[in-house]
Amino acid sequence: MVLYNGKNRWTAYRNFRDVLCGSELFGENIIDFRYILFDIYRYDESQLESMTNMVSTIFLLDKEISKEDLMKRLRLTAYVLKKITPEQFDILKIWIRSIMKPRLDDESKVKVEEILEKSSQGEVDSMVSNLGKTIDNIIKEGRKEGEKEGKKAGLLQGLEKLLDIKFSDISYMSRIERIEDENTLNSVFEDAVKSNSIEEFREKLRKRKLN
Repeated sequence: MVLYNGKNRWTAYRNFRDVLCGSELFGENIIDFRYILFDIYRYDESQLESMTNMVSTIFLLDKEISKEDLMKRLRLTAYVLKKITPEQFDILKIWIRSIMKPRLDDESKVKVEEILEKSSQGEVDSMVSNLGKTIDNIIKEGRKEGEKEGKKAGLLQGLEKLLDIKFSDISYMSRIERIEDENTLNSVFEDAVKSNSIEEFREKLRKRKLN
């Protein structure tokens, strides 16, 4: 049995005899078998949601999806988590852990580990809610980081154009690009605006210990 969750279609041979070189020479005398393929991405989501069992829940969560969709699907699994056996619940917790961890930063991995470790089947709603909050926080932090990176990229692009137009010299950009602090980067931009020569700008960078 093979469980596959990739976006592209499964193209590998499924029959044992097809893998063997020269299998046609043996005709029907060669041992053959065919493995069962569960191609998760090919399942319709509404079908998986309506199945409401442990296997369909694993399929639903294990699809290659965004963090936003993962959060929605976790909430959909609450009903299934309540009705499966305690043994299945423990197995599903292990699976949820393995599904979520590769998509999380180190701090969030620790939080998810704690939530799953402490949760019992009688606390499903609380567990799903806490996992959802953890993912929600990651999404918010990611958006903030994206906005910050976008702003920095815009500043650097504007500064490079300014230095090129004003001094025909962008040789200091490699040093400026290493600046992480946004306030420092804004100050360097102001230095470029106020400088009358590349030498004056270089001196201002030196005073900021950026030369």
